[in-house]
Amino acid sequence: MEVASHICPVQTLRHYSSFQYMNVDQFISTLFDLKPLYSSIFYVCYWGRKQIPEEFRPILHDRGICYTFNALDSSKIYRNGSNPNKYILDKFRYEFDIENYTPPYSGEGSGKKSGLEVQMLNRISDNFLIFCKIFRRQCYLENEKYLQHFQIYTQMNCELECLTNLTLKLCGCVNFYMPRKDTTKVCGSKYHFCTKQASHRLSRMALDSKGLKCDCLPSCSSISYNIETPETEHFEKIGDFYYINLKFYFKENNFVSLKRYDGFSTSDFLASIGGILGLFLGISVMSISEIIYFFTIRLYTHYFRRRN
Repeated sequence: MEVASHICPVQTLRHYSSFQYMNVDQFISTLFDLKPLYSSIFYVCYWGRKQIPEEFRPILHDRGICYTFNALDSSKIYRNGSNPNKYILDKFRYEFDIENYTPPYSGEGSGKKSGLEVQMLNRISDNFLIFCKIFRRQCYLENEKYLQHFQIYTQMNCELECLTNLTLKLCGCVNFYMPRKDTTKVCGSKYHFCTKQASHRLSRMALDSKGLKCDCLPSCSSISYNIETPETEHFEKIGDFYYINLKFYFKENNFVSLKRYDGFSTSDFLASIGGILGLFLGISVMSISEIIYFFTIRLYTHYFRRRN
């Protein structure tokens, strides 16, 4: 019941409340023992055009144990001492380095035989961002903001760490799926209400208000996916079971990169000032040069000739 109370809806177990804190290793071990078997979920799997063996592996999720494919190793996500062996898949986005190349980008092909159904938007930052103030560009470079638990900065990682810190501050413990140090306590079922309140409080307030300095701005360079999920009501039956056929693929074989650039730079400002002065004062750089010439060089040569 203690394990179920952390992954089942609170309403179904609202009368159950026993442990303040829990042994997270024993809890995770029980979750993995109760997980659905691979053979009872997946009938067959294809990668591209070839059938592949059991490539899905179980992973810890805030809703229990799920199966994932081609996931990033946790040692490349968390810092040392931040619970490196458990992480939440839907709370992490890895920032890939995409070369600066004029679109369109070509893939192997489109359709369900070629892979994943997504539209990729690659936000490529210009070099000016390095010299631009953070408050002006409103984004962070990869190594510009330090996160306590994550090696790479993303907005989702920052928000998850912010929620973790708020939960620890209000409840004295964190949820089992949150990044944490070895000495941090994991909340038991008695703290369900407290952890829910922390999540609701964070969603209602700004991330940098009331002493909670999170400041989770977007990444300056990132990849985002616009995922479409069409559905069908047609079910096919194998024996006594109905099975679901999931297909992930690129909808199109090209994607367009979006580039963040300075809309109004210092040179643009000076050019605008010069244009306004020329328009309203009837003056230009040449006119200023002539004034300087007549009051300096011309005056000096005229005086020198009169003396001689």
